[in-house]
Amino acid sequence: MKIEIRKDQNLLKSVMEATGLSSDFILKVADEYDVCANAGNDPIPRILDAMKSERYLKYNSNATKQAIVRSALTKTHSSDLEGDPFDEVVIVFGGVDRNGKDPKKNPPMHYIALKKNKQLVRIKSWDKDLFSVLPCKARVVGTFTTNAQWGDAIVPDEYSGVSDVEMIDSETLQKALMKVAMTPEMCGNVSSDLVKYNVPYAITGKIQWVNPCTKWVDGELDDKGYELLYDDEGTPTKKGIRCSISLEGNGSGVGLSAVLDTAKTRHPIVMIDDFETLATDAYESNPTTPKKQGLYLKDVLSGREIIAVGTMSRMSSSNTLLYVDFSSVFLMECNPDIKPVNETPKLDEFKKEEPAPEDSSLTPEQKIVAAIVESSRVNGVKDPSFIPVDKLRAIASIGEEYDDNTVRQFAKAAEAQLKM
Repeated sequence: MKIEIRKDQNLLKSVMEATGLSSDFILKVADEYDVCANAGNDPIPRILDAMKSERYLKYNSNATKQAIVRSALTKTHSSDLEGDPFDEVVIVFGGVDRNGKDPKKNPPMHYIALKKNKQLVRIKSWDKDLFSVLPCKARVVGTFTTNAQWGDAIVPDEYSGVSDVEMIDSETLQKALMKVAMTPEMCGNVSSDLVKYNVPYAITGKIQWVNPCTKWVDGELDDKGYELLYDDEGTPTKKGIRCSISLEGNGSGVGLSAVLDTAKTRHPIVMIDDFETLATDAYESNPTTPKKQGLYLKDVLSGREIIAVGTMSRMSSSNTLLYVDFSSVFLMECNPDIKPVNETPKLDEFKKEEPAPEDSSLTPEQKIVAAIVESSRVNGVKDPSFIPVDKLRAIASIGEEYDDNTVRQFAKAAEAQLKM
C-alpha cells in the first residue's frame, strides 16, 4: 500500500503526536516522508533523531529545520546498508578530502582508524568535520560494510554515529602504531593484502628522500612535479604542504613512500616539529624549483624515524626494486625514548566489564531494560534513546514480538534508570 501523508489525516495526526511538530511543518516535508516510508523505512525515528541533533537545535528558522529533517528522511542511513552493526571506541588518526575524477561529484572522506583488534579501517563520510579534534579517540556507531572493489569501511550513523571525542597524546599514538606499522623489510615478499588499493596501512622507517608530488599536464608527466606549497579550496584559503617522503629500504628491495597529496580543505596531520616552517622556508628559497624544495626538506629531515598512516595509491617496479606509495592522512616523528609494547595501549572504553549474574526474578521486559542500561554504562552512553532501534535489538537481544515503539520505550526506561 502506497503511503501519502497528505491524503491520510489519521497518519498525519499520529506523526504530529509522535514528533510534536505542527501539521504545516510535516506537510512541508511530506514528499520526503512518503519516499522514506514507501521504501520500507520508519520515518519517525529519523525525524526524532534529526530533532535531537545539534544542527537542528542550533537554528531557529523553520525553513532550516525542515531542510535538516528532509535530509534525514532521504539520506541513506547506515541501518539501510548491508553489513554488520559496529559500535566501538577507536583511535582516529586523520582524514583528507580530495577531488574526484568527475568535478561534479565529490568523493567521500575516508578517515583512518585503529580498532581494538589492532586492525586499521576506513571510516566513510562526506562530513569533513565529523571529528571535532584529530587525532582522537572516539566512539563510532554505524555499519561495517564490505566492498569487493573499495574494501571495508565503517559508515557512521548520521546523527549519533560519533560521540565521546577526546584528544589523544602522541605517546599513546606512537605505541598503538608500533604494533601495526610495516617496515620495508616486512614488505619484501609483498603479501596479497599489500597489493589491494584503498586498504589502510601504517608504515615506519627513517626518512631518506623528500621529492615533489607527481604532476600530470594534459596526460603528460611533468618532470618538475608540484610545488611544495599550495592554496587549498577553503574560504578563506589555507596553505597546504604536498610532497613524497621516501623511507630507507635497508637493502630490502622495497621503497615505501608516505605521500602528502593535494587536499581540498582537510589536510594530512603532520606531527613533526617545525614542519610547516621548514616547508615554507624550502618553498621561499626555491619558489620555482620543486626538486630543490624537496632537497631542502631532505637535508633537515633525513634520518628521522617516522610512522605514517594511509592507503596504498601506487605500486610499481623498476629493475629489482619495488616502489609503493601510500596516500597519507597522518604522519608523526617517532620519539626514540618510547619503546614498542607487547600490546596496543588499552583505552578505558576498550575494557569490558564482566556481566553481572542474571537476576532470575526479573521479567523479560526488565531484563531487556537492564541489558540496555549495562551496555550504556560500559560504552559511556548517557541517553540510550539516541541509539537506533536495530542497534537496541542487537544490544538486548530483543525479538520481533516487540514492535519498534515498544523498543523505544525500553530505551526511555533505561535512560530513566541511568539518571537515578
